[in-house]
Amino acid sequence: GEQGLAPAPSYPHYFVVPVRADGEIAEAQAVTRGFRSHSGGVWMRDGQHILVATSLREDVHPDRDRTRALYMRRITDARYRTVLELDGWPLSRPLPSPDGFSVAFLGQRLADAGYAQTEAGVLRLDGSPPVWLTDDFDRSVTDAAWSAIGWFLYFTAPDQGAFPLFRAPTGYAPLPERQFTGDEYQAAADSAAIADSLRAIGELPDSPFEDEDATGLEGEFEVVEISTEARIRADSLARAAADSTFRADSLALTAIQRLTSPTTGIRSFGAGPATIAYVETTPQNPYELVATSLTGQRVRRLTRHNADWLAGKQLATYEPYSAAQFIADTVGVTPGLGFGPDEIVLDTIATSLDVWVLRPPGLRSGQRAPLLVQIHGGPMAMWGPGEATMWH
Repeated sequence: GEQGLAPAPSYPHYFVVPVRADGEIAEAQAVTRGFRSHSGGVWMRDGQHILVATSLREDVHPDRDRTRALYMRRITDARYRTVLELDGWPLSRPLPSPDGFSVAFLGQRLADAGYAQTEAGVLRLDGSPPVWLTDDFDRSVTDAAWSAIGWFLYFTAPDQGAFPLFRAPTGYAPLPERQFTGDEYQAAADSAAIADSLRAIGELPDSPFEDEDATGLEGEFEVVEISTEARIRADSLARAAADSTFRADSLALTAIQRLTSPTTGIRSFGAGPATIAYVETTPQNPYELVATSLTGQRVRRLTRHNADWLAGKQLATYEPYSAAQFIADTVGVTPGLGFGPDEIVLDTIATSLDVWVLRPPGLRSGQRAPLLVQIHGGPMAMWGPGEATMWH
């Protein structure tokens, strides 16, 4: 492919730029070296080590080496310390847990090259074997982040035309049990509790911002400057709320949960002590910033970047079908009847294939229009209303 046209090989590496006490920026220092690529570099909590994904093999050309393991590297020396190496699994995206005692990671099985799912796993740094969190999920993880305390791993995955946000329990031992009333539990799980607490201490004025659903554009957003002291107090309140949420909610949670709409796409996200913020794409709007509670039950849109641009546009609406339903509605033939020897194959496959019909804007009922068929699919790729490049 394009890599073969490069005049010389190149390998990504990580550097550290020291900042002195007087604010002067020193010369960048290389942390990784050699004829090997590095990815997923992230700091450990001590600020002295980084985690990276790379291969240390010297018996094969780097262009042909598809193995990857997780290593820890101290920024002041040249030694690689193996964190996790799994035979037949290239690993990537190491993510230290908030307490620093675990590492989440992603991996793909080499034996299924070309269509393998990307799985998410967790490794405790106490000698325990790694645990796969998504081996029964049947979806490919695309991005991941720890919850504030480490109870969950949040991640996105393609799912029937969308990229929802999910969360998987990480298996951490539960905190001591407490009894909560319904009101206390709701306050702990709700991101609005933090804003209410700030208002109570006089650091945040009343806002005109109104609740809305995940696809609306109503409401206003006001940027408010908050003092450092207020941020510290807000963080303390948020952590207390998150602690209560996890204690009350996580004890009974054993399965992966979807937190956002099944028809939208989450492009990037960040999880805080009591709120999740993410960039969302929908068929009605390319990108906007949205916030939700940790359980995904309360959604607030924070930006309206595209409102003026969309005001002058007439967008096509989409109608979801299965392939079998679309054939029945447009051709007038019911799958399984009259298709001869292929009827079983059609029944099995067509009923599970997703189809979206976009009619030209302004098309009136009864009008006919030319049909343009855009076919794309897997088993390793997907289009749909939550896939940004499909619509925009």
